[in-house]
Amino acid sequence: MPLDADITLFLNLAQDGDRGAENHVIRLVYDRLRTIAGALISKERAGHTLQATALVSETFVRKLRGISAPFQSREHFYSLASYAMRQVLVEHSRCANAQRRRLTPQAIAEVLAMHGDSVKIVEERMAVQQAFRALAAIDRNAARCIQCRFVSGLTIRQTALQLRQPEWKVRDDCEFALNWMAERLGRSR
Repeated sequence: MPLDADITLFLNLAQDGDRGAENHVIRLVYDRLRTIAGALISKERAGHTLQATALVSETFVRKLRGISAPFQSREHFYSLASYAMRQVLVEHSRCANAQRRRLTPQAIAEVLAMHGDSVKIVEERMAVQQAFRALAAIDRNAARCIQCRFVSGLTIRQTALQLRQPEWKVRDDCEFALNWMAERLGRSR
């Protein structure tokens, strides 16, 4: 059996959940994947933080395991892997750019209320959602106030009724939450 057919067979067995075949495939393709990753990373901006080894691992775990169509050849696999690595690099870059951007409390409120798919909106929304999850972990009530006010679009009064709290408490929690999220986003730069 030629090497190309051998790799394709093991790739397809790994896709079907055979962990032994997956381990064998990793040994067969790892060096070439790392070379591809290194070439892609070399085209990124200076100071890029993702290393080739991490890119290969993240690509394999997050992207390649989810492919359900059978691999037609070794080159087909490498082509899909290269494409998946570019996707991981773009996602990594977007998250890094969004975290570097300083958002004011007012800007955070606007991002929470925004809808749309432009790159800028998506990047800012990802950063704000990350800060929102961190807020929810430390102050669930403030996070619920933000959710009602800025995501659902309720007024202070409607939020107070919804959460069964006085209006002054909703105002205070929203102010605290927006300032806390802005500070967190500013520190992550």
